[in-house]
Amino acid sequence: MKKIARPIPFAGSQIDQTRHICAFFNSPDEEYRVLLPFIKDGFQCGHKAIHIVNRDQRQDHLQRLTAAGIDTAVAEQSGQLEIRTDAEVYLPEGRFDADRMISAFEQLASGNGTGSFPLSRICCRMDWVVESGSHLDDVIEFESRVPENALEGSLRCEWWI
Repeated sequence: MKKIARPIPFAGSQIDQTRHICAFFNSPDEEYRVLLPFIKDGFQCGHKAIHIVNRDQRQDHLQRLTAAGIDTAVAEQSGQLEIRTDAEVYLPEGRFDADRMISAFEQLASGNGTGSFPLSRICCRMDWVVESGSHLDDVIEFESRVPENALEGSLRCEWWI
């Protein structure tokens, strides 16, 4: 496993190596109170930010990042910030496929394009699973199958409300 140059703060803890974090929140306010320091730290460290959110929450997400002092327009233009929708990443063609997702996360984790970012922080909002109810078993199976090396060079944080 690739060692991260310095520990990464997350919710009062220090993350020393490439990790997969799963967090559960009671509300969007709680979600952003915990996640924004982690996200902002990533921008300050020059890490690539890949955020997967619900299509309907994209504007709110961008507004919260902006309110935290992140220039989202500049970050998107430079390639440091990439926002994708949950349907685009998890449900192309309307269905979830664990094998396809493992490949997708390998690409996301390794693909900071020009290599100008030392680490990719992949943040995924997972409430679509609970809302649809139909993919929960498949997503849990996928999470158990993601190989450690698929996330090398990245830190993946997913959150559920």
